[in-house]
Amino acid sequence: MKTKQLSIAALALAAVLTACNSKQDNITDRIELPGSVDNEAFVENIESIDVLNLQMDDDWVFEDGIQFALSDNYLYMVCGEKLRLTGHNLQSGEKVTGRMLRGNGPGELNGSSSLFCIGDTLFILDGMGIVRQYDNNGRFLGKVHDFGDTARIREMFRLKNGDYVLIRHGYQEDSACNQVFIADQSFNIKAEHFALTLPRVVIVMMEGGKPYCASGDAIRFFFYSNMDNHLYSLCGDSEQCTELVLPNPQTAEKNIDASNEVVRTHSFDAFNKMFELDGSFANLCESGRFICFQYQIDKKRHITMIDKRTNLAISAFSEEEQRGSLMHSLYWIFNNMQVLHSDGEYIYTMCKNRDLAALLEGHDDELNNYLQKTQTEYRAYLERNAEYMKDLEPEERDAANVILKIKLKD
Repeated sequence: MKTKQLSIAALALAAVLTACNSKQDNITDRIELPGSVDNEAFVENIESIDVLNLQMDDDWVFEDGIQFALSDNYLYMVCGEKLRLTGHNLQSGEKVTGRMLRGNGPGELNGSSSLFCIGDTLFILDGMGIVRQYDNNGRFLGKVHDFGDTARIREMFRLKNGDYVLIRHGYQEDSACNQVFIADQSFNIKAEHFALTLPRVVIVMMEGGKPYCASGDAIRFFFYSNMDNHLYSLCGDSEQCTELVLPNPQTAEKNIDASNEVVRTHSFDAFNKMFELDGSFANLCESGRFICFQYQIDKKRHITMIDKRTNLAISAFSEEEQRGSLMHSLYWIFNNMQVLHSDGEYIYTMCKNRDLAALLEGHDDELNNYLQKTQTEYRAYLERNAEYMKDLEPEERDAANVILKIKLKD
């Protein structure tokens, strides 16, 4: 089994898009991002880190591009070239379904763009704009809607009020560009937001590349338009744009060059260059009263929480001399985590086995109550899957993904 690191591959789903109208004239708020860090304050605002005790087997693969959806009672994942669908009971962790979706038969597809749930029913939007539904055993229940490939609806999710958010991915040569639509339960378009009309590069950044309902019916996301430093929110019918004021000015010329290289090459190297630049943002998520994300200043990756009540930001950064400390381990979990779902209450993310082990081992005198609970849950997870994991190569065991459920303070 070959282990691959889940990194910015999810962003490739957003690919190279056209750009938005300049929202600089529609700024509703400004938040200054700190140039200094307060690691203790950052840690104090983590309420809990739970380990999901999922049953592992050969359907559990460690590949790029894992997609993730939560229903009332189940966790669903689709991953790998064969589009493996696995489902687990959220309470017991037992696997309830495991099947391959790739193919041309009933219920099969050649690619998936978005996953969402209504009750315990799983819905999958494929790359051709077709929405299919499956029960908790993975049984195909039929097609729900066909947007058609020409509509370029590539992302969708369901709001708590029953409406749908549809993301249209346009390309630079398109006359109609990237757009955000609100549709009713019959998929009739009710409203259009953030229409994109200027010929610049935009990558829609939502939950590591996917849209998500951050809190109730509020949606938050970044547009990558030559390193746009604005956080966009759609709250009901209200469009909001928060300017994130960086402690150091961005290097605009380099940002534009890197963005244009993405257009020309569609390559991961170009994406990597963008994320090496000051002012790049990643892993947007929300829990409790905090919006959390990563950003780069002085070539260093900071983890930042914004308190929605006060608009004050707290940043954390791990210095080399902190290696082996509790803060160093916590920082690397947040730095390396790939956000799979964020519902306003919890952040569901994957963490490498070695990173979680480093956090929990050797810090008994520093562990507070919530980390002691995490340590107990992690041991139970390892015990449950000991037979399966003993047959993995050491590097596979170290890189094995553990799913965490993180809650920041209310």
